[in-house]
Amino acid sequence: RAAEMRSVVTGIKMAPQGGREEWMLEPGKFDLLSNVKKKQMKGKSNFDNLKSHDDEDAVQIDSRIQREIDSIMDAHANARGPSLMDHHRSKQHEEKMEKEKARKNGKGSWNWNRNSDLDKGRRVDKDALQMIMGGAGGDLKTKFQGGLG
Repeated sequence: RAAEMRSVVTGIKMAPQGGREEWMLEPGKFDLLSNVKKKQMKGKSNFDNLKSHDDEDAVQIDSRIQREIDSIMDAHANARGPSLMDHHRSKQHEEKMEKEKARKNGKGSWNWNRNSDLDKGRRVDKDALQMIMGGAGGDLKTKFQGGLG
């Protein structure tokens, strides 16, 4: 009874108990198939995806204002300096020029010295290794007739 009273007060029809509301029972007015039948389906789509490269729609700016805009853009670009891509390209170009110059002068990039370069890539220092190993070299000599020394 309380639900019926609420429906009268709000003006919304309540469905009978266990039944369906009116909008569930009545079909809609829109018919999708009739809309599809009206439009003749063609094999080719009729989309015109053309991009205009003309400046017909562009608004003409006064030359004085355009010069001012250009000067502001130049000042901004100069304040920022070169972009990271420009910096990278110039660095690569310089390295390439240095390699070509060294090649022309007869100096190759292969300057390797056994005494100095053999230890450059080492991850463990020889002195530190000797300190860690301690007297193990002597013990190995007595057991295996050779050793680390």
